[in-house]
Amino acid sequence: MKEIFAIFIAIGAVWHVENATQGGVTMINFGGHCKTEHFDGKVLQGGVDTQRHFRPDSTLLSARYMMEGVDGAGKACKVYVDNQAILPNPDGLTRPTYITDSEYLQAFQKDSIFGKMDFTQEGLYIRVYAMPRE
Repeated sequence: MKEIFAIFIAIGAVWHVENATQGGVTMINFGGHCKTEHFDGKVLQGGVDTQRHFRPDSTLLSARYMMEGVDGAGKACKVYVDNQAILPNPDGLTRPTYITDSEYLQAFQKDSIFGKMDFTQEGLYIRVYAMPRE
């Protein structure tokens, strides 16, 4: 298993709306940065985590954002990430997909990709892993 991305999330503005019958929606604007042996870069302006709250107690998370940086081969690239999860989720696992112009990072897409929300003393990290398919 390889950690492709370790994205530190810097939370910005938060917006929320809800009602008694439909539940609610929270939108969290964020930035951040990533540094692993496979990618070093930043989250570009406009990243948003949309959290759809259903009655009585489940939440669908859908974070979409673009990163810009350098891949493990030393080439400049961009990566679009769409990361989803359903809460409650005691393991903090997510289902990310990504699109990139990096041939180096495209090679991991043949593997099984999964993510994990990692709450540390520094803040929230989203870690994305590639596990070779058997």
